[in-house]
Amino acid sequence: MHKDIKEKHLQATKTLLQIATNPNNFLKSSWGSIIECLSRIDYFVNLNISSKRDTRELDPQESHELMIGNLLRSAIDPNLIELVFSKSSLFVVDEIIAFISNLCAISEYLYLLFYPQ
Repeated sequence: MHKDIKEKHLQATKTLLQIATNPNNFLKSSWGSIIECLSRIDYFVNLNISSKRDTRELDPQESHELMIGNLLRSAIDPNLIELVFSKSSLFVVDEIIAFISNLCAISEYLYLLFYPQ
């Protein structure tokens, strides 16, 4: 089960998104952690447990994840996540390479996690 999200976690996430949308940054290998964080935010924000219409039918894990998703949706502008990707086109060559390499690594990890062979 995920830990509870506190205000300091939301503030740190907002700060991370602001740093990541700055086209003049040089995060290089840090992009892996940032993209992983963005992926987790995306998971919770887009979590769809609508197959169980009544929240009383949710198990504790699903209920907790739904609560985290609701909290993130209310605290973080989803356009900021999209902005990270659109601003990546403004990065210098080395930063684009680092960004794309880390994006591919996280994508491969998630693919293998959800579609093991």
